[in-house]
Amino acid sequence: MTTDTVKQRRILYVEDDPALRLSTSDLLDDMGHHVTEAADAPTALEWLRAGHPVDLLLTDLRMPLMDGQELAIAARDLRPGLAIIFTTGASDKTISEIRRDSRTACLLKPFGTKDLENLLRTLD
Repeated sequence: MTTDTVKQRRILYVEDDPALRLSTSDLLDDMGHHVTEAADAPTALEWLRAGHPVDLLLTDLRMPLMDGQELAIAARDLRPGLAIIFTTGASDKTISEIRRDSRTACLLKPFGTKDLENLLRTLD
């Protein structure tokens, strides 16, 4: 995979499923991105509050403690304009309820490299 197909990003990836978190992190790394993993929203917010640089928040929509939308709202309070991609295996109805703007997108699970690359391109 060439890194010039999609611009390199610093991605904060939040996923409560360890196997999925590992496989998607590997995929993003293979695409040339720098990935920081978090197993839950409170850990991700702690990382953001510490001032680490981030270009994109990639987060599962359904998680315990705090869901992806709640995380996105809190993250945007800390980093206005932050690009956000929600991942979900949820129904179309749930997806239609996600608050979106030009810096927010949704990716259905399961997804592959091309799906992720194409979506990242839309947020360039």
